[in-house]
Amino acid sequence: MSTTTNFTTPLDGVSVTGHGTGTGLMLTPSTRTAALEDLLHTDLLGLLADAGHLLLRGFTGDVDQFNRLVAAHSGRLSLDPAREFHGDVAQKVDSGTEAIGLHLENGATPFVPDLVWFYSVKAAASGSQTTVCDGYRVWEALSGAAKDRFLG
Repeated sequence: MSTTTNFTTPLDGVSVTGHGTGTGLMLTPSTRTAALEDLLHTDLLGLLADAGHLLLRGFTGDVDQFNRLVAAHSGRLSLDPAREFHGDVAQKVDSGTEAIGLHLENGATPFVPDLVWFYSVKAAASGSQTTVCDGYRVWEALSGAAKDRFLG
């Protein structure tokens, strides 16, 4: 899926293309420099509902803009008091340099957020990646025997 979708302002100049093997979407500035602030009043939740995950790549901005974007689009937040805060909704996560296995983000807390957001202050020069796993797609792909085992 490699399409450019035409939106009204403020998504004019933002390219929307497929991301991953499922229905995920990647938003990138296409005809102008766009900041995270430009996405504050867009229907990101509508896109997310259809796509399952969104990757916002190439937008300018900082942690403060990220905080405003998350606050504008999230109904329920889950914050860990043991982590370092960066504004009202962002927290620093530093898991080192070793690979981390597939896991449910914030899955061990009793108050899970409605959305999970990530912002990289300084992206790795090479070799960095995050696996996005859609649990619904995984479940649908399981055999009947595997589903029965989990249900049992």
